[in-house]
Formats: sequence, structure tokens, C-alpha cells
Amino acid sequence: MTAAILDDEPHNVQLLEHLLLNFCPQISAVQGFTDPLEAVEAISQNAPDLLLLDIEMPQLNGFDVLNRLMPLQFRVIFVTAYDKYAVRAFRYSALDYLLKPIDIEEFKSAVKRALEQGVPDPQQLGFASQVKQTMSEVIPDRIALSTQDGLLIVDTNDIVHLDSESNYTRIFFKNGQKVLVSRTLKDLEELLDAQKFFRVHHSHVINLHSVRKYLRGEGGEVILENKSQIPVARSKKEEFLRRFARV
Repeated sequence: MTAAILDDEPHNVQLLEHLLLNFCPQISAVQGFTDPLEAVEAISQNAPDLLLLDIEMPQLNGFDVLNRLMPLQFRVIFVTAYDKYAVRAFRYSALDYLLKPIDIEEFKSAVKRALEQGVPDPQQLGFASQVKQTMSEVIPDRIALSTQDGLLIVDTNDIVHLDSESNYTRIFFKNGQKVLVSRTLKDLEELLDAQKFFRVHHSHVINLHSVRKYLRGEGGEVILENKSQIPVARSKKEEFLRRFARV
């Protein structure tokens, strides 16, 4: 099988090529690119079986590159130094997402998994510009959260509420689990389905389906299924009651 590498740093291209040819016996030939426009032209004419793709690059980022190559005729693994794109990558059903510096065993496993899968569906990466859907229609039930131990893939339906802790957010799940992630509440709120989740207070986002009781007051309070009692900001009260009535 063949592979292509796109990374604007030449030493990263050389490293990935070395890893592919020395640790992935399935791969017989590798093309390396540092220019996204050049890569798009070459890959559109002769698609590889696998593309290792950086995200932050000049001219076109990794997501732009894939948009230009749709419908995809190859598998994709994102390779980047930034974990902040993990959620977006998994939102688009990325086949895998590796962080630099590369762990060799993780790399070998990711390549093996990617090559074992068939060619992705033309809409598999879920780009709104390709499938012509609104953002609310393509928001998935699963998101990826970056923790100290790695990436945690969660079903958003299992989230009861999220609480802000400065630049961190603590997430509470139906099974009693609590996870602290290095993302602001605002960042995570943007990833959640606005039909299911609502920011009732500057420090709290709740799953509307988890509300069990509303207590009247200046703003009021909600009691959730895990017994948590969350304040509702006065400025949010009217909108919350309107939204809650529709759930």
C-alpha cells in the first residue's frame, strides 16, 4: 500500500516517512509534501491508500486540504502538535489523531487500524460545506476530551452538567464519574448540541434532559438527576423556562 505525508515542516515529513518504511510493513511507497497546494494537486491525480496530515499549515490547513480532496479515496490520520483540534477532528469522524512527539507503538497501531478499514464514505468526515447541513444537524453525540491521561471519548448524552473552574471545566456524568479537562466552559459549550444543553449561569451548563425540578426564586435553581442543585442566573431565567418547557 502507498502513503502520503503532508506537513509544512520538512523534518516532520522525514520522520514520518522513516516510521512508515521501518515500522509499517504494509506500506511500500511514501510521498512527502510540505506545500498544501502541491499536495492537493498530486493527491487528486494519484490518491494514496493513506494520508498522514498536519493541521496548522500556511495557505491551507488540514481541514481545508480534505475539503478540496472530497470525495476521499484514502484513509486519513491527523498528526499534529496541538491537542486543541482533537474535538474537531473527532467531530469529523477522523480515523485517528496522533500528537507530536510521536509514540512509535501508537503510530504503528494507528496505521494498522487505518489500513484495515475500507475507503471512507465521501461524507465520512462530515464537512458542512460538503454535506450541506447546518452545524446543529452535524453535531455528534460523541466528543473527544483531552485529559492528563490522553483523549477521552464520551457520549454527550451521558453528561449531566459542566461546571467552570477558571480555565478548566469539570464534567459530571450520569454514572457519577467526574472529569476535569483543560478547556474553558465556553469552549465546550460550543461543541455541545444547543438543543440539549443550556448555559443557565456563567459557571454552569446543564443537560436539559437531566433536570428533575425547578425551584422558583430571583433566578431560581434547578435540581438535576444526580441531585446537584444549580443556580439559574436572573438574566437566563426566562429563556431557560421557555427552553425547558420544550424538552
